[in-house]
Amino acid sequence: MQVSGTKNSYLNSFRLIRRDAGLSLITQASLGFSYFGIYAVIFNLYLLRLGYGLRYISSVNASGQLVFAISSLIIGLFSKRSGSRTGMVLGMGINLLAFCLLPLFKWNQIPFGEIWLMAVYSLSWLGLALVIVHIIPFLINTTSTTERGLVFGLVGAILSLSGFAGSLFGGLLPGYFAGKLGLTLNSPEPYRYTLMLTAIFIIPGLIAMIGTSEQGTENQIKTNPGTESKIPLGLIILFTLVMLLMRTGEGSVRTFFNVYLDTALNESTSLIAFLSGAGQLLAIPAALATPWLIKVLNLRRTLLLGIFGMACSLLPLAFIPKWQAAGLGFLGMMALTSFAVPAFGIYHQENLPLKWRTVMSGTATMAVGLSWALISFGGGFIISKFSYPIFFMTAIICTVCGGLIFWITSLRFDTKPIVKQEIGLKK
Repeated sequence: MQVSGTKNSYLNSFRLIRRDAGLSLITQASLGFSYFGIYAVIFNLYLLRLGYGLRYISSVNASGQLVFAISSLIIGLFSKRSGSRTGMVLGMGINLLAFCLLPLFKWNQIPFGEIWLMAVYSLSWLGLALVIVHIIPFLINTTSTTERGLVFGLVGAILSLSGFAGSLFGGLLPGYFAGKLGLTLNSPEPYRYTLMLTAIFIIPGLIAMIGTSEQGTENQIKTNPGTESKIPLGLIILFTLVMLLMRTGEGSVRTFFNVYLDTALNESTSLIAFLSGAGQLLAIPAALATPWLIKVLNLRRTLLLGIFGMACSLLPLAFIPKWQAAGLGFLGMMALTSFAVPAFGIYHQENLPLKWRTVMSGTATMAVGLSWALISFGGGFIISKFSYPIFFMTAIICTVCGGLIFWITSLRFDTKPIVKQEIGLKK
């Protein structure tokens, strides 16, 4: 009877998902397929085929992530003027524009090509920042505590599933185009054509987001302004620091996993795409387990499991120079990230007053971009000067430090959120 009751409760949570939250999940699927699927596999390989070295590749990635970090903070501070829906619509539109423009590099011999690559790639990260900063408060405002854990888990699962499909799609297309064009996979053209198709898959997500309303953000519970006027700066700084450190491990594999397999282990594009897709696929059940883990372990323990597990996932990449070990580490990182990240999103949002939640989302997103930018800039230098193992060990140390800071400081908090207001919408 207990199992049946739990199952019915889980299914009821699906029925409680509101229209706006459901449409936003379509946007996440669109973003996952294009950005975390096709681009994650192909973009760095495209740069390699253009003849660029590791230093320039790391600089391009870092420039985009730095724009992501800076713009996330600005968006978080000023988003109240536009609203979450408007921000996400604008972000998806910018992504569509950037994905159309980026592959034009060397298509018509654009002057200052290297600057063009950095500028347009950074533009795509600006669009991504607009979506990611606003999605957490948007979902917090369009869900109740009953289905909130499920919805946040679904975000991770959908991103992973669409990323898996995009990885496989992106991995197969260069070979198809190479055959049609009579070229080898050492030429940049097959990768350029693959990237050109990415813009098409942004369109459904943009349409879905346009179909949402601002109703969710307009029906928040009214609270006494005097109780929320003072910014909880200490909490915001703490959560931002933890986010910055804990995401370095994920950033190290997202930026350099495909480069590591291609340049250090000499593996094929199809294998890289398969491993990338497998990592996204494994993340689906892990993400769907988010509400169960939170219920069994509570938010704090779920986060600790995720952060320290992410650090352990990098050990095979640091110590075993085999594609099997690298794949195992990547699989672990994707699975653990898929529940640790949404859990931390719920944690910092529920531990802050309503007035400051979008600011916290912006600073947390800024921390991700800054973390990945630092790991990209530093990675290019460390790998060139030393080795991949030293680079991955550096990422391990940073991730462990984030876990330790969270472990020590979170002991001060009750496992229940300090903010008691409920944000659910009226039926």
